[in-house]
Amino acid sequence: MRYALRNRQCSYMAGFIAVKGNDAANEQWTCPQGFLWYIQHSRRPLKPGNITYNGYGHMSVVEEIELANGLVLQVRDRSRPIAPDTTKVEVELVLPVEVREGFFDNDDEYRLVKKIFGSHISFIIKKERTFVKKENRESVFAELLDDFMEDSLPYLERPDFPARFVRAKLADIRKRPHRYRSIRR
Repeated sequence: MRYALRNRQCSYMAGFIAVKGNDAANEQWTCPQGFLWYIQHSRRPLKPGNITYNGYGHMSVVEEIELANGLVLQVRDRSRPIAPDTTKVEVELVLPVEVREGFFDNDDEYRLVKKIFGSHISFIIKKERTFVKKENRESVFAELLDDFMEDSLPYLERPDFPARFVRAKLADIRKRPHRYRSIRR
């Protein structure tokens, strides 16, 4: 079921009213926790396969690049139309890093990171450009990807990158424990 949002003069918590599909005049309801609650709870589940639904448009894996350190970098196209003649071009680069026991000084650190993040932690970089003309979409996508390949790829290909990235997540857990309090229980 599709919903359209209409801004109304309401309290802060119910600042937006969602209107169901074609029966807009008959069936209106207000989101109980406001606009962000609506957006968060209206996401559709991911579809299986290479193309997944990201809540705003389609995302596809354009290519997978095997790096010198053995990791596989996924290049995803998250571009979406903004208006009939313009597009938001977005490149998402995802590098899943396996959490290994050898990255840590002791078993407690390993278990803590594995408990919070699981067996893999994804390193994600997004590059975007808005209000691109539709005919320039492919060239802008290639430009954003080339900029990444030139600037960031050598850093990700370093042999010590996986260990340093996972240890940085451990440092973040220690520095900001309030972010992970609900998970650590």
